[in-house]
Amino acid sequence: MECWSFAMKFNFITLFPDFISPFLEEGVLGRAHKKNIIESKIVNPRDFTEDVHKTVDDKPYGGGDGMVMLSEPLERALVSITPLKHKVVYLSPQGSLWDNHKAQKWSESETQITFICGRYAGIDQRFINEYVDEEISIGNYVLSGGEVPAIVVADSMARFLPGVLGNHNSAFEESLQNNDLLEAPQFTRPDTVGDQVVPSVYRSGHHKKIQQAKEALAWVVTMKKRPELIQWNDSSKLKLKESLKIVKSWNIEELKSLGLELSEVTQMELELERGSSY
Repeated sequence: MECWSFAMKFNFITLFPDFISPFLEEGVLGRAHKKNIIESKIVNPRDFTEDVHKTVDDKPYGGGDGMVMLSEPLERALVSITPLKHKVVYLSPQGSLWDNHKAQKWSESETQITFICGRYAGIDQRFINEYVDEEISIGNYVLSGGEVPAIVVADSMARFLPGVLGNHNSAFEESLQNNDLLEAPQFTRPDTVGDQVVPSVYRSGHHKKIQQAKEALAWVVTMKKRPELIQWNDSSKLKLKESLKIVKSWNIEELKSLGLELSEVTQMELELERGSSY
């Protein structure tokens, strides 16, 4: 078995350690642990309280719904991890939006990250002011706590660490990595499922044509599903025009297998000619 020196350490400060543990034992994160590429530590602030009730939260000043996590147990939990300076991240809807580019950047520039997983109505702002380096959000919606976002961030970062994926290049070839485009549709055996057949270009064995087809599909699929990801300028519009022409040359059965219809490809061409940015 391959053995690596630790490339990354993830610390999770959470009131629910059992929520985090299973995710660290399976899939990408589990594989990274087994190869000693990443190391993880889970710390419960409740273990750092000083009263018999192990109090970790209290009512908010000024009123309001829910309870606010106390600063002191969080501070003691953080100090217990290491005295060395490292990146402290609070998972919060007020944070900057997490994306694949940031995942790659952090995987290359950071060696240790501590995730503060809030619960209830949040955490005392004074802890954030004193200790948090960055707040991160994974989307414009509300979750019950920071555990799920913390796992999302850790998993997306781990994929960029050498040795984690079977093919290291996979992390750089997936959706949202190349030009912020979605990935082209993927197929495997058998050739035919029901009335849907794998497009002939995928089965051609001609690597240059396959790459050209997948690149064209990436543009078209992104235009169809996530047009806001496209940087609308003359260059991208030209690329889309060329891509739509390639895709439109395939037969109806192939388009169906790709999740496309001739009518919508034609409509996208018309929208592009009108100068629409969707």
